Amino acid sequence: MKLNNITAVMNEAELAQIIMDAVKAKTSLTVMSVDFEVGTRCVGYGVGERDEPYFKGATVTFAPGQEIKSAKITGPDL
Repeated sequence: MKLNNITAVMNEAELAQIIMDAVKAKTSLTVMSVDFEVGTRCVGYGVGERDEPYFKGATVTFAPGQEIKSAKITGPDL
């Protein structure tokens, strides 16, 4: 059976939790908060002007006092 046109609607808290879980899985660091930068901006000209929502990014804040494992950076120029 094929699935077609699947849609999932998620709110801000659910998206933040997904990011927290993914960062924890990749880095073993606990995330204290995730803040999304969103807003509206005016686009168009004249009678075509309108406000348009946008998403600029997310800021991940880590819980303090965690041990960070050091890693050696390697590459052709190092």
